[in-house]
Amino acid sequence: MTIGKSSDRENTMPSLEPADDVVQAADAPSIGRVLSTARIDAGLTVDQVSTATRVRVPIVHAIEADDFARCGGDFYARGHIRLIA
Repeated sequence: MTIGKSSDRENTMPSLEPADDVVQAADAPSIGRVLSTARIDAGLTVDQVSTATRVRVPIVHAIEADDFARCGGDFYARGHIRLIA
């Protein structure tokens, strides 16, 4: 062991392959897609989800399309997602 010198391994060029967490993130479905699939699998319409959660229909549509700007901010988006989920 040497102090102050880096090993030969650290001096090699970095791998050009993406890290495992990046690959998993790219393969993972989006929040909107998961919520939409769950709603359809449960046999519910957007109107039924809106009535049950009191989240307006256009916001449910926007969340399912991964457009969280209509929610009014991150805090509200998280709340809407929790209600819908």
